[in-house]
Formats: sequence, C-alpha cells, structure tokens
Amino acid sequence: MSKFQGPMVQIIVHAEFLTTDSEYCRSMLKNDFDESIEGAIGIPNQRPATFDLYLNYVYRGTRDLSITENTSQQGEVLDKETKKSKADERHSLLFDAIGLADYLQSDNFHNASINALMESVLASGFYPVGTTDVVRAVELGVPEIIELLQDFIVHDGQTYWIPKSRGQRASGDFKFLEEHP
Repeated sequence: MSKFQGPMVQIIVHAEFLTTDSEYCRSMLKNDFDESIEGAIGIPNQRPATFDLYLNYVYRGTRDLSITENTSQQGEVLDKETKKSKADERHSLLFDAIGLADYLQSDNFHNASINALMESVLASGFYPVGTTDVVRAVELGVPEIIELLQDFIVHDGQTYWIPKSRGQRASGDFKFLEEHP
C-alpha cells in the first residue's frame, strides 16, 4: 500500500496499481527514493475529485471516463444554463485529469482523459473556450491541452469572421476553406 499526500488529503492506494500505470509512481516507489522507503508520494495542487477520477480509472481498468449530464438525477431534462454549468464543471475536471496524467506520466490515463473531454464537448454541445479555460490550459502547460483548446476555439468560431474576399464575410459552412486553400 502507498499513501498519496495532497495539500489537505491523504489517500491510501495499492502500490501495484500505481506502479503498473504510472511511470512517475514506478520510479518513485521502486527505486531508492525517500518515497519508496516511506511508501508515500506527494502530488501537489490536485483536487480530490481529479485524483478520484484517476483512482477510478486505475482500479476499474476502464478507458471510458465519459459521463453525460443532460438530465437530472430524477430524470428531468436540464435547462441550457444548468447543462452549461455542468459541462463547464466536467471540462474543468477533465483538464485537471489531463494535467495529472501528464504529471504522473500515465499515457493511458492521459489518452482516456482527452477522449473523455472530446466526448463531453460533443455530448454537451458546449466548448471550453472561455478566458478561464484558456488560462487554465496555459497554466497546466500540457501541449495536447493547448492544441485541443485551439481546435475547440476554431471549431466553435463563427463562419462570419472568415473573409471571402476583401470587404465580404463568408456565410454558411466552411466550404470556402476547401475551395480556396
């Protein structure tokens, strides 16, 4: 067993799960580091919900992290504002999961988190393209998040900002780009 210590939370986890999935944990727990002697690894700046998502991933062995939240627990259809709020919360958690995967050097969790983020965007119809999302992506410093966010910004953009020719704006879909490389 190993303990993970965050700023305020200590979680006891089976070391075998961690060392199998994470290069970082494998290095820390299977070599002559203080962490292997103490059986504890510090993971700074992680929300418990993010680490819970990771633990769920390693214990269940599932590659599917997607959750759709278009209905309430009672089965009622949610209004647009509530859907957006839930999507923003989910996107933030998945950004953090990608950052944690990068920190832990867990390629499989990293890929599962990116897939879940893309599926969440498609399912909710809301893109994480706000100022807070951009700042968070830059703070995490994970190139794949920044590239994905750029793609979301372009995809969520309106076609009217693409000039057809001088003084005109494109309308409709993005066929203009295909016709004029």
